[in-house]
Amino acid sequence: MMEHDFERARHRANWNRVLAFVKGKPSLLIPFELVRSQIEVKSAAYEGLQEIDIESVIGSVNRYHEFDREFLPKTAMSADRWSGVRRMFDSDAGFPPIKVYRVGEAFFVVDGNHRVSVARQLRMKTIEAEIVHFHADVSIDKHTDIADLIINKEYTDFLKQTRLDMLRPTQNITFTRPGRYATILEHIDKRRYFMGLELGREISYEEAVVSWYDSLYRPLLEIFEQDGILDQFPRRTAADLYVWVADHLYFLRERWGDDVGLATAAKGLRNGNLSRPWLAWLARWARPLWRHSKLAGTALEAPALRALLQRLQWMERRGIGAGLGYRVPNLWLPKLDAQTEAVEAQATRFWRSAVEAILQKPGAQLIEGGQGEWSRRAVVYNLFVRSSCAFDHDGDGHISTLNRQGLRETGTFLKAIALLPFIQSLGCNVVHLLPICRIGVDGRKGTLGSPYAMANPYQLDETLSEPLVGLGPDVEFKAFVEAAHRLGIRVVVEFVFRTSAKDSEWIHQRPDWFYWIHADIQDRGTFEGDRLGYGSPIFNEADLSALKAQVHAGDFRNLPVPPEEYRLMFVPPPEAGAVTVSGTRCIGTLRDGSAARVPGAFADWPPDDQQPPWGDVTYLRIYDHPDFNYIAYNTIRMYDQRLARSENAVADLWDRIAGILPHFQNRFGIDGAMIDMGHALPTDLMARVVAGARGVDPSFALWEEHFTVRAESKAEGYNASIGNLWWHIHRPDHLKCDILEKLATLGSPLPFFAAPETHNTPRCASRRGGVGHSKFSWVFGVFLPAIPFLHSGFELGETTPVNTGLDFTLDEARRFPEHVLPLFNAVAYDWLASPELIEAIRRSVTIRHEFEDLIINEDPETFAIPQLSTDEVTAYVRQDALRTILVIGNPSDQFCDVAVQGIRREDGEWIDRIDGAACPIRSGKMFMRMRPRQCLVFAHDGSKASARIVT
Repeated sequence: MMEHDFERARHRANWNRVLAFVKGKPSLLIPFELVRSQIEVKSAAYEGLQEIDIESVIGSVNRYHEFDREFLPKTAMSADRWSGVRRMFDSDAGFPPIKVYRVGEAFFVVDGNHRVSVARQLRMKTIEAEIVHFHADVSIDKHTDIADLIINKEYTDFLKQTRLDMLRPTQNITFTRPGRYATILEHIDKRRYFMGLELGREISYEEAVVSWYDSLYRPLLEIFEQDGILDQFPRRTAADLYVWVADHLYFLRERWGDDVGLATAAKGLRNGNLSRPWLAWLARWARPLWRHSKLAGTALEAPALRALLQRLQWMERRGIGAGLGYRVPNLWLPKLDAQTEAVEAQATRFWRSAVEAILQKPGAQLIEGGQGEWSRRAVVYNLFVRSSCAFDHDGDGHISTLNRQGLRETGTFLKAIALLPFIQSLGCNVVHLLPICRIGVDGRKGTLGSPYAMANPYQLDETLSEPLVGLGPDVEFKAFVEAAHRLGIRVVVEFVFRTSAKDSEWIHQRPDWFYWIHADIQDRGTFEGDRLGYGSPIFNEADLSALKAQVHAGDFRNLPVPPEEYRLMFVPPPEAGAVTVSGTRCIGTLRDGSAARVPGAFADWPPDDQQPPWGDVTYLRIYDHPDFNYIAYNTIRMYDQRLARSENAVADLWDRIAGILPHFQNRFGIDGAMIDMGHALPTDLMARVVAGARGVDPSFALWEEHFTVRAESKAEGYNASIGNLWWHIHRPDHLKCDILEKLATLGSPLPFFAAPETHNTPRCASRRGGVGHSKFSWVFGVFLPAIPFLHSGFELGETTPVNTGLDFTLDEARRFPEHVLPLFNAVAYDWLASPELIEAIRRSVTIRHEFEDLIINEDPETFAIPQLSTDEVTAYVRQDALRTILVIGNPSDQFCDVAVQGIRREDGEWIDRIDGAACPIRSGKMFMRMRPRQCLVFAHDGSKASARIVT
């Protein structure tokens, strides 16, 4: 009976989904994390047990993906739980009160989602609930949906920034789709910029707001109202139509001429100057938000990309940058010429043609997969914008942040847009960006600083934009994401959540989010045993052994604490307003008048790692308790159970951290995030990060920076892990026993990166075998049930590492001191090198796409190790009922004769798909002579005679 009730509820949920699609409005529970990120909480209060209207329960804290808006179960996974709660209702005991958060007149379930589901199906009007009320200046009730929530918050923020409600009290700029107020803010910024050029003086922001409203927006509004244009689009507002006209001005100018302005375009709508296809397009645009896929919303519209194109066209018409020489490598040109030389161009024309070429392409399809599972189909290009897109544009032999002509030679988002067609040509469908946020100054490494030393994780690095263009990093990055999406490339950005720059903007606002030590304490040097200097705490041998044993046993109760002299270095945080800047260092004045400083971070494990403290970053105070006022393994990673309690969580900081990904999703439309050291975050905080990101976009991907592929990672919400192939691929014995044999017997709990190198490791081409070893390492990894990961510069045969973090000997690390590493300095890759790897990359990725369903299948039944005549080579087989792929690599410096046994294919030849080598097959054996570092790939798709390999 109970099971029948559940199936009936599931059936209704499916019908609701169909109806929601037809109506163009989703039947979705609202994630509380999304609400929390969109409102400003004034206070919170416990209101005890009350009867609440069950229809006013519109969301959930952590189960929003399991139920629809009517709390009908969306999947069969909760059948047993749901039926058990249904039986509980019929029992004498009934079921206990639920726990909810209240915002406005709406409620969000903390505990009791299944109880609400059952109660609604039993047509109960009220339910008993234990309430915590979050007071906020926002109107939310049972009719609120996700789009309303986001739009209301955007409108509030828009008015705070522009004060338009004060400057023009009659304004009523309302939208029906999120993200539009950001477009208006961009228009105001552009208005201010051009007014300054025309008037030859500084324009105040308030003056620009008024000018935009009076000279642009209000005249268009009058045209729309007077001529009944809005009657053609009853579901849209005048502000909606204003943005559409502005966003599509590029196409309107193509049709009507280059001098068409906004008012002329609006009159064109009135006068019927749009053809039927144009009207059909506009009508499609005017459909409800929820009928638009992510592809349609970006590839067809791309407002930032079109705004960028308009700026570049305007610059060309006025000759801005016309006389500035601009050398670029052939590989950056739309024709993708692989010649190893630079081409003389003109900056503005080069940028404009790059953007134009992308907009002229038909929109491509993004790889799909809910809950970030599209990651399995990813082929990743790892882009460090500052270095990957750097080039000596004026040919003076130096890479400058600004050269003699005022052009940026380090990488920018605009140059990254120009690089996208090349990335697409390699077969990559995801770009992974190293951190792109503003970098701190205190303790800065090199000349430009580490991108991991974030001064503000909500702000982009200004140096990643082109100063001559003047639109700033936000517009350029948004345009980059739109351009990538148009080419079918998803965008993943790397973030750091538990550390911050030592001069973070947050220090002045919230000094209690940081640790502080006496200002006169000096840092320890490398391998110094001075306990009076600051650095990683020095434990005695007994405590060190005890704490390692406890941690390895997973016992975090009463962990050994650092020595007293170390703990006494730390002081309570200064008050807000008591922090000043001395040089580049933040100094806090304590209540007793003494000075304190923010200490550097250090390696958190093992605790006897005696590296000196890092000079540019510090740890955030994730938990706060007077007994744990220090930085050590038990406060920043292996959290002591006495500390890791909800009442000790620094709630405001957790809110700020959990809001970072939704901010980047809503503002820029990114598709995923790599979380640096995410496994070191508290489980509850990481769960909030995941819930917040997936609440904004259920398909959002989360990747883990962990070198061990853990089953727990999947349960924590991750879709992929870095893993350790970057180490094993260069050690053939380990490769076979630690990677291949495990895949053949156990599979992998999570996709890992098939990466021959990363930004922290030696360059693959710098290892023994050079570019030949790079080719072997790439091709061999592409067909594993893993994610091909191409670190920018690998395809060029780069030998200088970006950083020396992993797998370097001391002598190797000394060869690359801090001042020469690209991670910290203005360094360009050799885009004029011989591109001999590029064709092998393209061929191997083409085969991968052809056999994708087989290759991404992690089932050990699809993976085997063939019988070979020698141990000098390494091989594996991927096969199912119809398809077979055989990969054989010779990692040595010697020629090698090999026979592969168990070939069930008629005698003849099997042609390698990489080099075209023809290998004879006789009596079930295939014979080949392999060159040093050669990797051969044999594939069979089932359309011809059978080809099987018995292992």
